[in-house]
Amino acid sequence: MVAYNFKPRFAALVESGAKTQTIRAMGKRRHASAGDALQLYTGMRTKQCRLLLNATCLSTQKIEITFGGAVYIDDEWLHPCLVGPLAVADGFKGEDEFYEFFIKKAAFQGVLIKWERACTKCLRPPSLVGGPIYA
Repeated sequence: MVAYNFKPRFAALVESGAKTQTIRAMGKRRHASAGDALQLYTGMRTKQCRLLLNATCLSTQKIEITFGGAVYIDDEWLHPCLVGPLAVADGFKGEDEFYEFFIKKAAFQGVLIKWERACTKCLRPPSLVGGPIYA
């Protein structure tokens, strides 16, 4: 199981299901892989810690955002007209806010992680609910 923490500004979007992806920097710890169970929180390591959602990772893709504003997903250039929808899907108002968040002083390299809400009773992805128990 992999846990991710979200800033308060994104918490309601994650909880409501409006935000079904996150972009995270590469770090020391491993990121989720397709099929992994995810726990999505806000306020981790505080008294206000709250579980927003149990989910299942659908996919992970390498993402790079250059200082000039080009976006590459799995080394494929993302057309500029698709950056806005990517930004909105990630919880931003638009691409300006997206670029401001990710490009501080240098290019950004990380992972784009997409998920689907898990069944609240069994924590399995909706696509497997009703299917074989050991799918």
